Amino acid sequence: MLKKQKKSPQEFPYLDTPAGIITPKGHVFNTTEELLKKHAGPLFEKYTVGSMLEKAVTWIESTDGVGIVLSLIFLLLLPWPIAVVLTLTMAFVWHLGKTSLAGPGLNGLIKILQYDIAQFLVAVAPLSWFGMAGMYGHLVAGIILFIVFKFGLIRTLAGKIRPDETQSGEPGLNDKVLNMLITRYSIREGITLPNIRQMEYDIMNAMQKSEQQRKSWRGKKSK
Repeated sequence: MLKKQKKSPQEFPYLDTPAGIITPKGHVFNTTEELLKKHAGPLFEKYTVGSMLEKAVTWIESTDGVGIVLSLIFLLLLPWPIAVVLTLTMAFVWHLGKTSLAGPGLNGLIKILQYDIAQFLVAVAPLSWFGMAGMYGHLVAGIILFIVFKFGLIRTLAGKIRPDETQSGEPGLNDKVLNMLITRYSIREGITLPNIRQMEYDIMNAMQKSEQQRKSWRGKKSK
């Protein structure tokens, strides 16, 4: 049964389903609210599941804001072809390695970079200067990179080239980010969690059940 979790107008909305938790933007976590509370119940007495999922989504989408900032820095310092290559390379590195950085320390800054107004304010001055200085290669490259990151295309591409999560034997990127946030917020609150490997093992079992559930749904739709 699908359960829409939204305790108040301010609460981050999500669907808690047998196939996993799904956010409004389509991010999937291969776990359930019940499983999260089983492993980190004391933490969720201080934070709602929705608030922790919101933090995880902010970090998952952080590639976009960070990519926009990096693109403008590199374009200001380097020839545009080198800046483009370096930006895309660093964005992929950030996307695949952000799990190790996810935590309360940088959460505020990462959240600010996700706001549309912050991204536009960061971009407008450099792009305007490129145009006024006649640096049209830099201007075009900056606009294209802005669009690429604004629509999350790097994240989409990275998701397509990564191995299938249910076949790799490891939790997916979304689940790793959520696990890291739960771990680090628990440490900050002085909460001792159960064995992390057991949590990952339970998530892998949930992933297998998720995949079976999705196959079952697809099979019913095809009939």
